[in-house]
Amino acid sequence: MVSSIWRSHKLTCFKDIMNQGQIVLKPQLEQKIKASIPWLEYLQLKSYIATVSNKEKLNRSLNSLETAMTSKTLTNKHLITTIYAFLWDICKSPQPNFQIAWNKDLNLNFTTQQWETVWLSSPYNSRNLNIQLHTYKVLYRWHLTPTRLHRIFPGAQDICPKGCGQRADYIHSTWSCPLIKAFWQKVKDHIVKITGQQIDLTPETFLLFIWSGQKTLGHKRELISLLITAAKSLITLYWKAHKIPTIKEWYLRIWDMFIFDKIAVSIMYTEKQPVPLNFLEKWFPLLEAQAREELGMPLLRNHRNFELLTFF
Repeated sequence: MVSSIWRSHKLTCFKDIMNQGQIVLKPQLEQKIKASIPWLEYLQLKSYIATVSNKEKLNRSLNSLETAMTSKTLTNKHLITTIYAFLWDICKSPQPNFQIAWNKDLNLNFTTQQWETVWLSSPYNSRNLNIQLHTYKVLYRWHLTPTRLHRIFPGAQDICPKGCGQRADYIHSTWSCPLIKAFWQKVKDHIVKITGQQIDLTPETFLLFIWSGQKTLGHKRELISLLITAAKSLITLYWKAHKIPTIKEWYLRIWDMFIFDKIAVSIMYTEKQPVPLNFLEKWFPLLEAQAREELGMPLLRNHRNFELLTFF
């Protein structure tokens, strides 16, 4: 409310003019503040309140910016300065909101160096921009969980769609749901068999690629990151569905990533400039595991896009 009549009488929040989810009658408000209220502004507020399904949203106090904007001392001369000062305080926050949320959910306090490693390395394990975008979405907690949708739309259910019966916040939907956790366990077992590298089954490793205390060789770390990214992409693909990803779907997603990577390398490098060793080293453990045929993975030659490899 920016009209001076409301601000001058300290009616700055919806809760100041509401009673039991309804706006107070105009004569009662005028009697309360001992002043006349414009009909148009009153009807505008009444109309807006009627459109809000969850009236509890309106029953809150002002934040720091709203407090400053409704202050009696605020003038047009200081308006821009006040807004810039508020935005600057946000920029000076020691941690972005998504980092604070991850620290809270995982009950850990990651160092600045760990966050820099996540930011600089995780998205660039693949040349596929869709894979990079997906990594950023998980990092920034972009996906809407049932609990978040419930806050926006009170009629929406906040229960996990997988059927476990628990509230589905972000960490539950991506990790702690028993059905999702079972899928992660299978993925971890297959990764160990493919790479021969032991990794910890922890959310900081599988969701953020923070390898605290884990001695993972360089090229194997890249492959492990790609294998984990393939699993995360399937979890978010079935975000609102009852379905749980399968290991077969996981392998098919991995072959999608491999074929894209191979095509990108084939375009960039010619016979005079051979395929770089880091590409061969990165994917060799996976191709070797397929040759052994011990894991029951779908064969690459049966993949729907396999013919694209022979084209290059």
